[in-house]
Amino acid sequence: MTFAFHRILVGTLLLAGVQPALARHSQPVRIQCCRSHPSRATTCRVRAPRSCRRHHGVDMGPGTCDPDPCAGTTTTISATTSSTTTTTAPGHVRLLFDSVASASTCGGPGYGTPATPPLSGEVDDGTGTKLDDLQLGCVYVGGAAAGQAGGGTPITNRAYMGGRTYVDGDIDQGTQVAIGASDDPGPLGCSRGAGPASHCLGATTVPGAECTTDADCGGNPGTCQADARCYTTEPLDYSATGINGFVVCLVNIVQNDVTGTVDLASGDADYTMPLATRVYLFACPKCVAGACSDGKNVGDSCDTTQGGGTSVSCLPLDRNYFGTIDTNLTRTTGTSTLSSDSAGVFCPGQPHPGAFGLADARGITEQGSPAGDLRDFGPHDYIGALTGCVPGSSNPTINQFGGLPFPLAVATEATLQLR
Repeated sequence: MTFAFHRILVGTLLLAGVQPALARHSQPVRIQCCRSHPSRATTCRVRAPRSCRRHHGVDMGPGTCDPDPCAGTTTTISATTSSTTTTTAPGHVRLLFDSVASASTCGGPGYGTPATPPLSGEVDDGTGTKLDDLQLGCVYVGGAAAGQAGGGTPITNRAYMGGRTYVDGDIDQGTQVAIGASDDPGPLGCSRGAGPASHCLGATTVPGAECTTDADCGGNPGTCQADARCYTTEPLDYSATGINGFVVCLVNIVQNDVTGTVDLASGDADYTMPLATRVYLFACPKCVAGACSDGKNVGDSCDTTQGGGTSVSCLPLDRNYFGTIDTNLTRTTGTSTLSSDSAGVFCPGQPHPGAFGLADARGITEQGSPAGDLRDFGPHDYIGALTGCVPGSSNPTINQFGGLPFPLAVATEATLQLR
């Protein structure tokens, strides 16, 4: 069962921490469009979204131009085409992250076959000598315990790869944008953290009751959980639990607001979206004929878009909650590294030293690549690299069978676009 439970973490829980998945959304009929002009201040016009994009405007969302959302918040940025021109852009911008297809098979550490190009990183020993390559589009997790997979797992499901995510930003200095959470396009795909209200989940005498601390729920650790506002995928059924016929439901949420920076001139980006996977016993409720079949929201209206028949409007019963695994890691278009101590322990409390099935591992590197100049408002390819530690869950059973805490490494392709 240890190996099977570790596969749950490799194949589902951790992949939610790679890149959030979003649903496409219908745009408002008329929006505030901030248009930049070389010879005068940025102006606001109420336009259709398509018209705004065609004129290289910035979509400020629905509303009017009184008060003017573009006035008094301008900064000068330059873009180079066949000749150098200077334009102005509003201080508030919106950026679109959009994932692209990934590898269908993976090799590398922990497997009998090597990683295949394109490669994105490597695992080194204590002298800095490469032990093995890491493959682009593959997620690597775990220590070096016998019986654990430890190798690269392909990110093949669109729900794990991610869809579209919008973040809001304010120009900090020059072309540097400080990005923050967005409430658009709604619960599936927004980047706002959970809370502020919290309710009791799981093994408690008062499931669903409002709470401030675990003591309000009977004292079991991790039972007072903040109410989710944004989901990175629709709930996922997972059947490879090691127990024949037993299915768990995984609910992937944004735990805290996204934060980070993007440079509009270079496309360099560093951002963190703290995520959490909430594990519920039994299969996920389904959205059938526009209504929730069972669970916490039985009978409520719903829709489903990602092919699994589930919906963020149809959540499991509070009493079936089993535990949470958090992933609070930073993705970068630069170089991401993680080093161990002399004994091969990468993460505090890591029960099995080493990384990804390699007992001699002492260093992990993933290499990103920036998107380039974003000021043409077109999509630009980039690679986001991530290394870090997945901490232990509040549920000791998850830690025991999953081998938590342990290191993680992944690099994925996506596009980045100024909107």
